[in-house]
This record gives sequence, C-alpha cells and structure tokens, in this order.
Amino acid sequence: YHVSTFLGCVDTASKLMGCAASNSHVLLQGRVFYLGGLIGSTYSDVLEVTPVHGMVTVKNSAVTNCSIKTKQSRNSNESGGLVGWLSEGGTVENCRVSGMTTPSNTNSTHVGGLIGYIPESTTAAVKTTVRNCYVEGCTLSGKTSLSATLGNVVANSRAFSNNYYYNCTLNGDTDGNDLGAVAVTSGLTDGTLVSSLNASGNKNWMQGAASPVLNPDKTGQTEVTVMSYNIYYLVQNDSYP
Repeated sequence: YHVSTFLGCVDTASKLMGCAASNSHVLLQGRVFYLGGLIGSTYSDVLEVTPVHGMVTVKNSAVTNCSIKTKQSRNSNESGGLVGWLSEGGTVENCRVSGMTTPSNTNSTHVGGLIGYIPESTTAAVKTTVRNCYVEGCTLSGKTSLSATLGNVVANSRAFSNNYYYNCTLNGDTDGNDLGAVAVTSGLTDGTLVSSLNASGNKNWMQGAASPVLNPDKTGQTEVTVMSYNIYYLVQNDSYP
C-alpha cells in the first residue's frame, strides 16, 4: 500500500510545493494499492472522524519519465501519474505529469494520468480542487475507471477546471472521469496552451521546447530526483510492505 517514487503516504493537512520526481522507476511484486508518481496517497483513517486531516495541497510539482511496474500479473488499484488516492478536500494545482507508466495489468481499476481515485466528500463544505494541470505522453492500463487525467471520482463537492492532456495511451476500458479536462492536439509549442494554463493570472507556466513546462522562477520548484535505478517493493499476501 501507499507506493510512489517519492512519498508513500502524506497526511495531516500537509503542503507540498515545488517538488519534482524524474527518471525514477519502481518495481513491485504482489497486489498493491495507492500508487502515485509523486505521492501514493493522502489517505488516513482519521478522515473518517476529522476530514481536515486529509486536506493535502500539492502545487507547482511535476513527474517526468517515471514508472511503476509489477513483476506479477496482479491488480494494482488506485494508480495516478501524480497521486494515487487524493482524499476529500485535497488540492492539486499547477502540476505536470509527462511520460508516466502505470502497471500494465488491464484488470486494475481507478487509473488516471493525474489522479487515480478521489472519494466522496462527506460534507459540501469540503471541496476537492484540481486545476491548471497538464498531462502528456503517459501509458496507462486498467479494467475500469481509466482516463488520461482522473481515474474515478465520486466526490460530490468538487472544483475541477482548466486541465489538459495530450498524447496519452490508454490500455483498457476508458470509462474514467476527465470531468472537463481538454484533449489538446495543437498549440503546444506556440504559447497557446501556456496562455490557457496561465488564464487565472498565476503565471506558473512557461513555454518549453515541445510543450508547456512549469516556470521555476514563479513556482520555486526544486527538483527532487530519485536516481535512475529500480526501487524494489516486495508485497506478499496483499499486506503492507
């Protein structure tokens, strides 16, 4: 449970800003839940009593050319390019995922290029926010709730806006919840998409060589890179590693 290239589980109203993981690869054995390129989950049993503990914020962060794979053909559920499980009240803003690969088992469920799973909100006052994000070149596999951005969303109080994706390969039943995310086929190199991502006036995006990238001068992004080697998790009998 709670597997990623950077942080397995984050809780207690944490804030992650300006983080990046690149060229990092995780190899799993066994059945695993909550897989994320940057964070496995923001899940906690405390949420059942005090939702504020799940209000994790992830901003101005990126995942590039990372992968999470399994040695055996077993389900790996709640997989996201950035976050596997985003608890109610969480915020993901100005984040970029590029070249992420999730486990190839097409029996997996709740798989998204950005977030794998967002649960139902227990109160209308607690909103889950996902905005100004971009996903490109990801390879995702799943049986149900598979999409280029958001795998499965049952949140009844949410604010999703201004999210985009490009050139993602989906292997399985593409019945996830892009929820207004826009598939782009042009404008990646001429500044058009950058202007759209910066529409709220935050100026956190800039033009890269082939597509929009986060502007380190505006986001304060500090690259946290796990070196390009395999990280091995051994999971047996569907238990915690």
